[in-house]
Amino acid sequence: MKAEPATPRGPNFSILISLVLLVGVSLAALILAVGLVIFFAHGGANEPASSMFSASPHSLLGVVRRAMSGTLQGDPQALLGLGVLVLLATPVLRVAASIALFLAEKDWLYTVVTLIVLGILLYSIFFIH
Repeated sequence: MKAEPATPRGPNFSILISLVLLVGVSLAALILAVGLVIFFAHGGANEPASSMFSASPHSLLGVVRRAMSGTLQGDPQALLGLGVLVLLATPVLRVAASIALFLAEKDWLYTVVTLIVLGILLYSIFFIH
C-alpha cells in the first residue's frame, strides 16, 4: 500500500506560527515595559541591585507565584518576572502550535518529531537545574 504524501504547508501554516511568535514577544515586551515604568516611578533606580534581587525567587514556580500575587499589586519585580516568563514561554507555545498544525495536516512524522522536541523542552525547563 502506497502512503499518501503529506499536504504541502501553505501560507496559513507560516502565518499562524509567526502570529504565535509575534503575540508572545509583543505581550512580553508590553509587560516588561510596564514593569520598568513602575520600577522607575517607585524610585527603583536609586535602590542597589543587590538588595533588589536578594529577595527574588530562584525557581520557576517561585517566579510564577510572585508574578501572580505581585502583578495585581503593581510589584515591578513581579511584572518583570512575568514578562520574562512570557518571553520564555513563547518558543514553547510555538512548538505546541506546530504540533496542532501537523496534526491537522495528518503529518504523523512531523507530529511525533515535534512532540519529542516539546518533551525535551519541557524536561529541560522543569527538571534540569
